[in-house]
Amino acid sequence: MKRSNSKETSMTKSILNKILFEGSPRSVKAKKHIFYSFILKGMSIVIGLIFVPLLLDYLDKERYGIWLIISSVLMWFSFFDIGLGNGLRNKLTIAIARNEHQLAKKYVSTTYAMVILTFLGILLIFYILNPFLPWERIFNTSLVGRNELKLIMYIVFTFFILRFIFQIIGKIYKAFQRPAISSSFGPLGNLLALIIIFSLVKLDSTGSLLVLTIVLSFVPLLVLIGFSFYAFTHEYKFLRPSLKDIDFSHAKDLLELGFRFFLLQVASIILFSTSNIIITQIFSPIEVDLPPNIVIHAKLELHAYEPLEQVVCIPKNYAVGTDCIPCASSR
Repeated sequence: MKRSNSKETSMTKSILNKILFEGSPRSVKAKKHIFYSFILKGMSIVIGLIFVPLLLDYLDKERYGIWLIISSVLMWFSFFDIGLGNGLRNKLTIAIARNEHQLAKKYVSTTYAMVILTFLGILLIFYILNPFLPWERIFNTSLVGRNELKLIMYIVFTFFILRFIFQIIGKIYKAFQRPAISSSFGPLGNLLALIIIFSLVKLDSTGSLLVLTIVLSFVPLLVLIGFSFYAFTHEYKFLRPSLKDIDFSHAKDLLELGFRFFLLQVASIILFSTSNIIITQIFSPIEVDLPPNIVIHAKLELHAYEPLEQVVCIPKNYAVGTDCIPCASSR
């Protein structure tokens, strides 16, 4: 029996070694990162399953329902970067493959400039509109006051916009065929937030939606800031954004392909973000409390899609950059 188990273990190791370590150095690197990405996605799902009962212990059902609505909408809107992120990833991969480091830096600097200008403008509009929005009616609640809801939305939206800016670093890691690093941002942020919320549950039994908002909004941003600072001071110092390298003539190149991703992202937002709002308006935030297995199953396909996407997109862009295959514009 033991020999049989050892044989199965050795066969499994042999198969994994064959899959992960055979091929060109670039292929091996890509396969390793895809494999690690799947592991990180699995960790993210496990952390999500732990989060649900923990948050229910910390908040009452109505406050938890309100947070679930906010977080679900923001989760899907986190992909909503007008296609700039995916446009940067594709163009940066090609520029790096051709050793055009100055052009690569211009792409990075221009993308940061466009994202900052776009989303700080959106943030300003939100600041103007927020005092007039009836959040207690939008969330269909009388338990949380209007002023507290407005403050919560100020905090959530501000940190959310800042995350849009700093999450560009994930696209840079993907351009260098290191998707596992960008895939670690979410699980790491969630793990840190989980530890803090667990401490809050033990210290404060009353539960504060405002405190929860600050923790769950700030911690993921802190992770992105940390990775961005490290990347631009160590590994990718040559790509560090600068004002002199902003060149809006590259905006069309960055947006052209990325806009197609943007249309898909809009469809996803409409499909996945509206259900909780509709449930809240018809019933109440309490009814938004879906069983965690339903939420997890709804996300599984998207969690599986992202690592598989790297198999096609990044090697293809590198091949275009090194003229292994012709790009579309040359046909």
